[in-house]
Amino acid sequence: MLVGLFVGIAGVGLIGAGLRFAWSAWPEDVRELWANLSTTLLMHGVVFALAAWLVWANRLTWAAAFGIQQRGSLRAVLWGVGSLGVTYPGALALQWLSLTAFGWFQATPAPQLAVRMLSEAGGWWPRLCMGIQTIGTAPLAEELLFRGILYVSIKQAGYPRLAWWGVALLFGLSHGHLPTLLPLSFFGLALAWLYERTGSLLAPLVAHAGFNAVNFIRVVLEGTPLG
Repeated sequence: MLVGLFVGIAGVGLIGAGLRFAWSAWPEDVRELWANLSTTLLMHGVVFALAAWLVWANRLTWAAAFGIQQRGSLRAVLWGVGSLGVTYPGALALQWLSLTAFGWFQATPAPQLAVRMLSEAGGWWPRLCMGIQTIGTAPLAEELLFRGILYVSIKQAGYPRLAWWGVALLFGLSHGHLPTLLPLSFFGLALAWLYERTGSLLAPLVAHAGFNAVNFIRVVLEGTPLG
């Protein structure tokens, strides 16, 4: 599966380069917006395909593989929603700490790419596409990969501490933005705790979607989100 993931990343990178070449006549900001949207959605598709293969190869159902059973679903959703009252303020506090540390070194980090793209996007159509990606496909793909597959696989291999801390750190690093590494790693720990607490991927999925939704709304209304 890891080989498939790396091949998928390389393939999506090549497709992204091809799209940028094909759209070279477009204004740079428009070209980058749609190229990044397209490649991100393709990467999510790679994760969905790998998760589907994993479920099929182990002769499982999606519900059995990721604990998404009808019984207990409401409880998992409530845990996911309720956790935002702690995780989002905690992530904001850690981001403030990170930015303060950057200030000590007189460094001004650039906003995260997705935040910058959303802030600069003109019109409702690109914002709608980004909203679907941010609140819909991104949480689903990332929870399948980080909590549903990597966390469980490493834990079952006999390394529970590495599963907790390593996957949370990898989750933070995957966003490619140093100022949000600490808050997103903290959020990754909280998502793993939710998975353990409820036994269902539905809880971290709901929390992740809610977290992204709050950020999305803050960007649209204020332009000052986490990230």
